[in-house]
Amino acid sequence: MFSDRFDETDENDILRYASGLIRKSLSEVADLPDSELDRDRKGKGRLGNLVEKYYFGYEPNNNPEPDFPKAGLELKVTGLLSAAPNPLKAKERLVLNMINFHEIVNETFETSSFYKKCQKILILCYLYDKSKLEVDQVFTENQFIFRLIEQELDVIKRDWELIQKKVRDGLAHEISEGDTFYLKANRKGAGGDKDLSAQPQSEIQANRRSWSFNAGYMTSVIAGAEPNSGSLGRLSGETFEQATHRRLAMHVGKKSQDLFEQFGLAREGIKLSKSARYDLLVRILSDGGSSVQELSKAGIRLKTIRLKASGRPREAMSFQSFDYCEIVNQEWEDSDFSQVLEQKFLFAVFQEGSDGVERFVKAEYWNMPYEDRRQAQEVWEETRLRIQQGRYEFPQSSENQVSHVRPHARNSEDKIMCPDGEMRMKRSFWLNQRYIERVVAEL
Repeated sequence: MFSDRFDETDENDILRYASGLIRKSLSEVADLPDSELDRDRKGKGRLGNLVEKYYFGYEPNNNPEPDFPKAGLELKVTGLLSAAPNPLKAKERLVLNMINFHEIVNETFETSSFYKKCQKILILCYLYDKSKLEVDQVFTENQFIFRLIEQELDVIKRDWELIQKKVRDGLAHEISEGDTFYLKANRKGAGGDKDLSAQPQSEIQANRRSWSFNAGYMTSVIAGAEPNSGSLGRLSGETFEQATHRRLAMHVGKKSQDLFEQFGLAREGIKLSKSARYDLLVRILSDGGSSVQELSKAGIRLKTIRLKASGRPREAMSFQSFDYCEIVNQEWEDSDFSQVLEQKFLFAVFQEGSDGVERFVKAEYWNMPYEDRRQAQEVWEETRLRIQQGRYEFPQSSENQVSHVRPHARNSEDKIMCPDGEMRMKRSFWLNQRYIERVVAEL
């Protein structure tokens, strides 16, 4: 190690030494061999490994101890993106350490490998430029020591304990990023059957997973809250769910029109926008802000659902349109649809009464159960197969209890290229109306 350049026992001196990267690239400050300048050598976390090896002078490893054990300090390198109107946002999630299914069942949060390794993290940021090699990415002034104890530790501990319980219950294969709020258990490895792990309480193999903080959480840590954002205002000891219900309680049962007027969304002579109900929930939850800090940090998707008096949703639930050419070369685990279904949702429900008047009736957090994700996977895989075979008639809602495919275009001219060279209308995956009806009834 380059121990003559910094004191290995002093986190502040390590941070001082790291400042030598500010406004410079690794290639400018380190003597790199030609083999590391190959444009084809890529991989997630590679720049971090190069900084460890060629700037701080130690070999990257999978040691359960922090990277600087004498200072109890872990090192992470992460990218930033320019994002107007905010100056910066995190490029991606911050992957922490692997989850060992066999060890976590015998740990407590305070004795866990996660807590030991990630109590203090030296975070070094660079401004991502896709035109540059990793070693030529320029580091920013965003260098700091992230201290776990200074975060919303009650939420993080509860997240950790929820994943531990799933493993103890033999359900590691059912783990989803949507299970938790801030601390995520994201998939690692090649996906599919290529990279599975045994679990202690079940014979079913599970996807390998690591702890991580998502991009929204890291943006909050690095760049702060969005302009004009508001907060749930969690009280001491309150959970996410309790804070959300407290914010909404006084509005449950009120007429939608009255709420639109109360929160300044209804204007005489101007038709309500399609996003009015979404905007209403944001204003209530954030106490008038333009976004909710906690939801952004947790990567929670707020969805509004409108029900008829019968309880049937007025429409199915759509997601972003897919790329025909991309989907044929993907695995399920890498698909956008898989990743969105692993997220946590906040469903806000509005229902028309027998009097024909719509009211706000409830809002609850939800993430898709494992078996339902498996059914959605069947639709995705059948869709991929049909595109590969050149068949462009896709699974209907009558073919699957959870999901289907249908057009998702602005108009008949909103088309994209298909693998056979033809231009076809954009389509997306949808959750079935009857599936949403069942979900809402169980909330």
